[in-house]
Amino acid sequence: MTVAYSAPLISPGQNLRDANLRGANLNGANLTRVDLSGADLTVATLIGAILNDANLTRARLPGARLSGADLSGATLIGAVLDHANLTRARLPGADLSRATLIGAVLDHANLTRARLPGADLPGATLTRANLSGADLLSAVLQATDLSGADLSGATLSGADLRHADLTGADLTVVNLRGANLRHADLTGAVLHGADLDGALLGGVVWVEETRWPTGGWSERMRRASERLPDGRWRVRAEEVPEDALAPI
Repeated sequence: MTVAYSAPLISPGQNLRDANLRGANLNGANLTRVDLSGADLTVATLIGAILNDANLTRARLPGARLSGADLSGATLIGAVLDHANLTRARLPGADLSRATLIGAVLDHANLTRARLPGADLPGATLTRANLSGADLLSAVLQATDLSGADLSGATLSGADLRHADLTGADLTVVNLRGANLRHADLTGAVLHGADLDGALLGGVVWVEETRWPTGGWSERMRRASERLPDGRWRVRAEEVPEDALAPI
């Protein structure tokens, strides 16, 4: 039997494991430490809801509206958030390991120190999101919009960033070892101290204002790139010679 829930009927710490909350209106609800593991929250509205330390392991939230929600320290391991709206949501320290966020909107979201290893985010938008110190090991970020995002100190080793928009992104001291950045846009990005060992950079677009890990990188990238009519540079599509990207 389907049980209809609303915000006043839910209290902090409540057990709602595997509950059917499809389409529920939980705007502004206090769901602190609520167990929502395996729950169905498809197209539910949780605008401004408080989900601090909530358990959303394997919860289904496709199309859910979570703008402005506070998910600090929440567990979302294996959760499905495809096309969910998390604009300005707070997720510092949240665990989204192996979560799927295909086409999700996380513009201006706070994901500082969040865990997203193996997360699936193709086509998601994270413009000006704060991902400083986040763990995105082997995450799929293909065609993801990360323009203006703060990724300083993040781990992106082995991540798939093909065709990602990193315009103006802060990639200071980021671990990009073995990451796939083919055809990514690094226009105006800052990569001071970043580790690009083994990264795939064929087709990457960059400009004079792009800041590479060390002083000699601009010239070495220039040798590996072709000038475009609009003044930008594009790394030649073939693999970049190892000597062109050798650390200084």
